[in-house]
Amino acid sequence: MSAITIDRDLGKTDILLESTTSSIQDEWAEYFKDINTATLFLSSGLDSQLVLYVALEHIPNLKVVTFEYMWEDTVINAYDVIHSQKIAKNLGVDLIVEEVDFKAFLDDKDMLYPFAKKYRITSPQIAAFLYSIHLHKQHLSDTNLIGGEFPVAGVINKLCLFADQTNSKRFTTKGFTPKNYAYIDFFLPFELLGEELDVTFIKGVFHLTPKVAYLSRKQIINVIEESGTIMDITVDMLHSNVYEFKKLYYSSFGYNMWYPLAKRTGFELLKANLAMRTGNYDEFDLRYRFPLRAQLDVPKNNFYKSCFYKPGSVANQLLEDLDRVYDKVKPKSSNIWNYDW
Repeated sequence: MSAITIDRDLGKTDILLESTTSSIQDEWAEYFKDINTATLFLSSGLDSQLVLYVALEHIPNLKVVTFEYMWEDTVINAYDVIHSQKIAKNLGVDLIVEEVDFKAFLDDKDMLYPFAKKYRITSPQIAAFLYSIHLHKQHLSDTNLIGGEFPVAGVINKLCLFADQTNSKRFTTKGFTPKNYAYIDFFLPFELLGEELDVTFIKGVFHLTPKVAYLSRKQIINVIEESGTIMDITVDMLHSNVYEFKKLYYSSFGYNMWYPLAKRTGFELLKANLAMRTGNYDEFDLRYRFPLRAQLDVPKNNFYKSCFYKPGSVANQLLEDLDRVYDKVKPKSSNIWNYDW
């Protein structure tokens, strides 16, 4: 049973937690023990890399696919494609690279908007990824793996909290506006596509089961204690980049991963090009992201920030552990500057 359940009518996300003394590696092994064949979509980022390492340990027949996004004559995610190729070669994995005409998809509003509405997509990046999977669905297996979101635990004004636990009273702290951690943006589009194509999408390895969700959050606390650093999850967008802590977190699982110099979305080259041609720094968002969000009336849908931890007793214990480590270690912020391109 997944730790993530989404009420599509209310837009509410529940995260189920179950305390356990087993290791997260043992829980991963238990979850994947009956899966013999799967397809993994590799983007080269830390999220999909970790899924790849875990899948290679437990799934005998694994197909690995990456997408090459074309914008006229340019591969706009060339860095990600090359990085994926190097990762695959290093692990002895055959990598399938499929080309996608990204410009044709984004610029065709008669295609983009109905597609986004159908799958409840609010991000051009997620729209491109989902479209690419649909376009090349010949590679799909009954089970399909993609990178997911890691649990964020941090501090604001010396007050610790889990950033996706919006039912915590700590979310009322002055000066903190919760980001969109409702998972509905990240999980629901793939859930809908899976239902349409009669396949299963597994997004990441941190919410496979309630036990895994619990252990992934315990691991965050362990990393804070061992590293003496913590994520500062304030609203200061210019200094909100948590990539350095994310690297520490992913390295704690013991895999020999490849770490990019900075967090990337694969769209930096396109964003820079559009900005230089128009003089607008956020031309990409003005042209694609904001209109896409307007299609779903995202600014009016407050339920996109509704995310609950269940049961409360387990969540409260995690918060107590986080408080204890924070008081003991007095960790420093690991944040770096947030530049998009």
